Amino acid sequence: MIRTPRAAAVLVAAASAIASGQFTGFAPRVDLPMPGYNPVGSVLADLDNDGDLDIAACGFSAAGLDHFAIFLNNGDATFTGPTYWSVGNSPTAIIAKDVNLDGKMDLLTSNRDTDDFSLRLGDGDGTFGPELYWSVGDRPQDLVSADFNGDGLPDVAVVNEFDDSVSVFFGNGAGGFALNFTYTTNNPDGNYGNGPRGITAADLNFDGLPDIVTANTSSNRATVMYNIAGAPGNFFYGEFAYFLTTGETPFDVDAHDHDNDGDVDLVFANGGGTVTRRFNEYNESGGVAFPSFPTSSNYNLGASSRLVELCTADFDDLESDADRDIVVSDEVNSRIGLLMNNGSGGISFGGWYATGSAPEHPSSGDLDGDGDIDLVVAQYSAGSVGVFVNKSTVALADPPVVRIDSPGSYGTTGGCVCGPNATITGVAYSPDAYFDHYSVRVRPVSNPAGWVTLAFSGTAVGEPGGTLATWDATGLGEGFYLFSLTGVNLAGNSTTAETVVWLSQNYSSLNVGIPAIVGSTACVTGFANDDGCGPNGYTVDYRPSAGGVWIPVDPAHPTYSGDALNVTLATWDTIGLAIPDGNYQIRVVAYNGCGQQKSSTLSVKVDNTAPTVAITVPDQCSIFAPFGAVEVRGTAIDANLGSWSLQFTGGPFTSWQTIGTGFANVNNGLLANWDISGLPPCAYTLRLVASDTATLNCNGAIDHTSVYLRSVQLGCRADLAEPYNLLDLADVLAFVEAFTAGCP
Repeated sequence: MIRTPRAAAVLVAAASAIASGQFTGFAPRVDLPMPGYNPVGSVLADLDNDGDLDIAACGFSAAGLDHFAIFLNNGDATFTGPTYWSVGNSPTAIIAKDVNLDGKMDLLTSNRDTDDFSLRLGDGDGTFGPELYWSVGDRPQDLVSADFNGDGLPDVAVVNEFDDSVSVFFGNGAGGFALNFTYTTNNPDGNYGNGPRGITAADLNFDGLPDIVTANTSSNRATVMYNIAGAPGNFFYGEFAYFLTTGETPFDVDAHDHDNDGDVDLVFANGGGTVTRRFNEYNESGGVAFPSFPTSSNYNLGASSRLVELCTADFDDLESDADRDIVVSDEVNSRIGLLMNNGSGGISFGGWYATGSAPEHPSSGDLDGDGDIDLVVAQYSAGSVGVFVNKSTVALADPPVVRIDSPGSYGTTGGCVCGPNATITGVAYSPDAYFDHYSVRVRPVSNPAGWVTLAFSGTAVGEPGGTLATWDATGLGEGFYLFSLTGVNLAGNSTTAETVVWLSQNYSSLNVGIPAIVGSTACVTGFANDDGCGPNGYTVDYRPSAGGVWIPVDPAHPTYSGDALNVTLATWDTIGLAIPDGNYQIRVVAYNGCGQQKSSTLSVKVDNTAPTVAITVPDQCSIFAPFGAVEVRGTAIDANLGSWSLQFTGGPFTSWQTIGTGFANVNNGLLANWDISGLPPCAYTLRLVASDTATLNCNGAIDHTSVYLRSVQLGCRADLAEPYNLLDLADVLAFVEAFTAGCP
């Protein structure tokens, strides 16, 4: 940045008055008493709409009158109150959410001993409406709110310890909830998801829907229940859930990006004295449907520690630089522990801070408006809430404001980049006069060292936003990329915004199949999917092999929307469309939202004609002496013959007996010689059955089958040869035949 000498002097003078933003510890704890109560949970939110963060803490009462307490912030981390509002028995956790979308914060608690959760709608002045409640499972311990079904309205999930379950409620946006389903946290063997105590919700796989994770104290594992993209608000559970090992006795779980790679990681507070982090492989692997969090790390805070709750925030700098540190409550030793994040997943111990007796749930936020993050913790046995003010005050300089407007984050509108070029828009400025510069970088999410700088500018871009940089993606591979926008002020303080996008350079996957010979209704199967830029779709058409115009196989569906994975892509009713027998081509063309296409053409034969079958010799009702062999002649013909079989039944047989089989066409020729020696005199039926090789009605069955029947008689003739009134040579021959056959 080039400045005139006079301007430079002014800026240097201003910069010299700006203090560093590095973490220097917490000021001595200030306790806010809750006489007669044992506080368990805490949350920070602006409950009176005055622009600063207030405190809500829920707790038990020896008198059995359980409440949450409200402490209203004076704007400088001093508080008035408490005022109390009743809820169900033994509230174990409290969250703040505007569930009726009126711009006023509401409060919800999970109530352990009444097996329900409570809601009080905020009036916007620190007071609340009547208690509403909904029944859940056995011994609810924690709850979380998110838009689980994608309708834009807040929903609620409650974790139940004693029946190993999560109850999911859908909100109506007016303060009402309806139970959608109660999901087990356990596997089919019942030994992975026992005793869930903590719960969190976050989009772990970038499909735009929050997933659910529970910390299961009795099985030393976490249950990951992925939201089903095709049925938002429903979750994979039981044998379809994913189970992660944790430390000993996990009580609480947090979901945020802890290694700055753009995806969501998991952190667990374990009663055995360790903090476990499981790192998401979504971006490292280029995107998987159900991340398995293969990489983990454990930090041991001592065997004497019993870590029951945690929160994560950036305590060592301004709130927006994304390096999330970890605070854990040590219930046994009455202290909180701080683990500092180095920005790439590494952590170091930041010290212990003494609390009141039996600290429970910590919460973080800027209580005094100085730009750094303060801490609040519920102190169960002390009957109070402890307030820890961060001493890392930044004077005179407001943190830079940065925002990436376009492209949007993957899974949302605009989260896809159609190669080869993209424009990055947004804002980068300081609310005061101390802005220095901004930079825009990009890298493949799978390559943490692959940063490329797209822009470095000393010119601020203010509201409503503008162009920050351009990206020439020519020649780059298709996949996930991480954009990072960092604004820096003259104090050296920075704010970073990041977004993950999908770069689409082509349509990803098309694999199509159809049987070689089909009849009736035929199925075109396979998969057509693109990992990145929607809307996706495909067409399925046919034409004669000799050429001609392509025609939809299903006139009612000239196009199909969305992805298809190992399913029937389309059906072709060859009879309903009066398709003549013959050779055809099937073509599938798939496309994505970038207009990129992939096609596949297959050859197929249509056969809707059954085989022609007939027995020409012997004649119907022929009579034979029961010895020797009978020549059977006939026809079994088809353009796609599979096989034919000549059979007989009768006499002592009640089922069909095979005389001969074949796989080649026979046109009025010898089918087989039927050995009738030893067969007792009786009536017999001959059957000729032929089938072709056409696959019918999508099910792989060979249904084109033709049958021809003919009856014959084995035994002695009752009369001499006809005509009966004339003795001739035929009568003599008939007599000789009967005599030699042993006929009476």
